Amino acid sequence: MTAKEVSLAIAGAGVGAALGYFVFQHFLSRGLVLLVVPGALLGVGRALFSRTPSNFLGLICAAASLGLSTWLANTLYVDGLEALNTRDWLSILVGGGFAFWFGRGRGSRGYASSETQE
Repeated sequence: MTAKEVSLAIAGAGVGAALGYFVFQHFLSRGLVLLVVPGALLGVGRALFSRTPSNFLGLICAAASLGLSTWLANTLYVDGLEALNTRDWLSILVGGGFAFWFGRGRGSRGYASSETQE
């Protein structure tokens, strides 16, 4: 991967994370806690900006997703992370999975296959 591709991937992940934050806040104002959305959109943003498949960038997106969603959950509840129930934790983990899946990019068959890795 070149520096330009990595820069595009980081920019895309940032745009996706910002969009995910605002979508999360929109749904939260309507009473829905969708902690899966920020992570999923982070991965989608990376995939749209940088089309080069990379499992490493997928892992970076998953880690960033877990951090973002955990931070949002921590600011949401007065008691912090101790107040999260199983559904909330599962939603955060599913968002991380989506971030990895989308964040690893698209190969020749619509996903990053082992044949397209460098």
